[in-house]
Amino acid sequence: MISSKVNFSFDNSIESITLSKSNLLQPGICIFIIDSSLIVSINYRNTNYLFMGDSQNNRIKDYLSEHSDKEYDFIKIPYHGNYQKRLDDLLETTNPKYVVITCSATEPDITETIELLDELNIKYYLTKNGSITIKSDGENNVILKCKIDIEF
Repeated sequence: MISSKVNFSFDNSIESITLSKSNLLQPGICIFIIDSSLIVSINYRNTNYLFMGDSQNNRIKDYLSEHSDKEYDFIKIPYHGNYQKRLDDLLETTNPKYVVITCSATEPDITETIELLDELNIKYYLTKNGSITIKSDGENNVILKCKIDIEF
């Protein structure tokens, strides 16, 4: 795995962003494209955020092998919340307070994933219920759900 740490500041707020890119992508082999998702880890003062893209089992395993000591306040669950074996490891290792699953009527949330979140007492939000905004002062997180009603 290739991992790069980029330090920069927006009004002295974000301390670091870690971009992790898989080395699984090989010329002529298309099967690894989804599992080569960019993973973004953001540290903002005393809060940590992890965006897993469409990472699958091998990608999650690679990420955890290099970042097993990091806990997160918020995780965007990989691959639209599809349950996979390494999801248990990811959640138990990173110990998030909140997670978001990007899902919709055509890509619904997965029962096994929801059951795992309930079992681990992790608060979850589903995008099928509307947009989700996270605001943080670096100490506390405020989750804002925005329900979108569409009428025809």
